[in-house]
Amino acid sequence: MDLDELSELLALPSLVADLDALESTMVDVLRRDGTLDELVETGIRVVTGGGKRLRPTLTIAAAAVGGAPANDHVTAAGVAVELVQVGSLVHDDLMDHAKTRRGVETVNAREGLNWAILVGDYLLAVAGIQAASGSKEVAHSLARTIADLADGQGREVARQGDPHRSVADYEASIRGKTAALMRCSATVGAQAAGMSLMEVDALAAFGEGFGMAFQIVDDVLDVVASSEKLGKPAGNDIGEGVFTLPVIYALDGPEGERLAELLERRTDDAAVAEANELVRRSDGVRLALDAARDWNGRAADLLAGFDSPTAEGLAKLPDHYLAWVLDRAGYSPSR
Repeated sequence: MDLDELSELLALPSLVADLDALESTMVDVLRRDGTLDELVETGIRVVTGGGKRLRPTLTIAAAAVGGAPANDHVTAAGVAVELVQVGSLVHDDLMDHAKTRRGVETVNAREGLNWAILVGDYLLAVAGIQAASGSKEVAHSLARTIADLADGQGREVARQGDPHRSVADYEASIRGKTAALMRCSATVGAQAAGMSLMEVDALAAFGEGFGMAFQIVDDVLDVVASSEKLGKPAGNDIGEGVFTLPVIYALDGPEGERLAELLERRTDDAAVAEANELVRRSDGVRLALDAARDWNGRAADLLAGFDSPTAEGLAKLPDHYLAWVLDRAGYSPSR
């Protein structure tokens, strides 16, 4: 979403300036004395290479719901979650053998596998240092989230190539690999604002619900959108043996038997192309989007107890994001 539009939706007139300050702080904290220059410069290139800054926006917005401006504590928390996000993407690209992200070469494609591991590790480590500069609660939330990220990704790897992957298996994986950081983003903002435990828990659960929907939509886009629209290779999940929610639903459909045969031959480009086409024309995409909307609705309901324009905007954000990202990808759900 356009940042000005997001600023208006969330009733945060200073959001653009706050995110600019956050990016400047990210660059500063990566320039640690004594750290190898090449490592620092690659890290800076990656964190300034674009992205929606959705997670630190959640941090800033959650703090605003609690009446706190984007002060040093809130900014430090937002920097920490964004560094985790970018570091995890560097590792994700490495595991997926991805060549591009956001239309530019990935670290593993440009500098090699070993360098990508080191850069991802460095970003995650600096995130931990940044979180520790705040409260004990913020540091604990971030550390637990990094463990959750590894668990969620591990669950995906453990089910790689498994045509019997269930909806429950899929949800357990994305709850860790994606929703956990969205949950943390809202949590640390609320914690930095000094909100009550009940308020923190409500915003945390909102972040998790939004994160579940976010990943489901991302997995739908891998099937229905083009590489040009996504800024990364499309149709990649099936080829990598990652069978996501639209695929799981499509396997239960009338062409499920043929799809299962194709999934067994996923090293064949023609089989992958046909499998993606079968999923596109099945009910799998529609059912997956219905599931995303259900998560969005549950997330919005969690904010009903807050009397704040920013909370009202946050409640609308998941559905706004879903509509925006589908439109940006050139996909109409009515197809």
